[in-house]
Amino acid sequence: MIVSALPAARRSWPVAVALLAFVAVPALADDVTRRGGELLRGSITSASRAELTIKPPADPAETVPAAEIVEVSWDGEPATMGRTRGREARGGLEDALTGFREALPEMASIGPLAKADGEFLVARVLGKMALNDPARRAEASSALEQFVKDNPDHFRTDAALRLLAEVQAAAGDVDEAAATVEQLKQSPSPEYQTAAAVAEGELALKRGDADAALAAFDAVLQNAEGRAAAEAKIGRAAALGRLNKHPEALTVLDGVLSEAAANDAALRASAHVRRGESLQATGETKPAILEYLKVDVLYPGASAAHAESLYHLSRLWTTAGFPERAAESAAKLKTDYPNSDWTAKLSAG
Repeated sequence: MIVSALPAARRSWPVAVALLAFVAVPALADDVTRRGGELLRGSITSASRAELTIKPPADPAETVPAAEIVEVSWDGEPATMGRTRGREARGGLEDALTGFREALPEMASIGPLAKADGEFLVARVLGKMALNDPARRAEASSALEQFVKDNPDHFRTDAALRLLAEVQAAAGDVDEAAATVEQLKQSPSPEYQTAAAVAEGELALKRGDADAALAAFDAVLQNAEGRAAAEAKIGRAAALGRLNKHPEALTVLDGVLSEAAANDAALRASAHVRRGESLQATGETKPAILEYLKVDVLYPGASAAHAESLYHLSRLWTTAGFPERAAESAAKLKTDYPNSDWTAKLSAG
């Protein structure tokens, strides 16, 4: 038998190092990213349409309302999921769609909640794509409707209904969108109930009834708080703009931007677009360009607002005397959103 010449203490070092590494490296866990950026790590112990509960290793369990859940990273999910979520956030929707679809079998192996969340992510990307691509709207509506049908009590159910109503409205199916909003009203979440009321105001705008829309948003703001209130304020500003009350609209939007979370790209992008709309209407071309440019540079992942901003930039840069910048914005719109309604509008002149 060969005996090592190292002292016994030296021979034990590899074992000690291995044990130390085992203790120091944290176990895999579920991660819940809450609106505002807070990250909760632990084990998801229960979930419903209204909320989910996560138990950190050394702290009491915490319940997170469904309306505040931004993302969930699941213990055991494919390593590609983080990168795919990043692609979605940056506006790389085609790559994100492929990545989420490829991950579905492994998400299903984790459990029913994770499986459904994976299906929601696919439907969410399709919904975002459909807002700028009429050819995707039937597929997106089908995926979102199927998700809601299969998962009536999931913490993503109401987010799916909200996006479905937006896709239907973008397609001009206002009556179908109204029916979806009625489903959203049945949410156990007060915030999603408020979101349904905001959606009703948006549908009034879609019908061209700015007065009805303004009344709907004002009714929401009597009781709403948080993000739902911010969405109602953006809708209110849009209605004021339609009524040529642009200074008041700009004041409302300034308030939204001063209060919105820095990482709430969709909300901030929408506010900047509406500011650009009112600034254009009052002949303030360069300030309007700045609003749309903020969306292009800072929030390209907010695809609907981004496409609209590129359209306006492609026109306003020319007005400001920068035709080469206008051409760049037009080319970007056509490349990134070839089937968008905004691209079609640009091509039509």
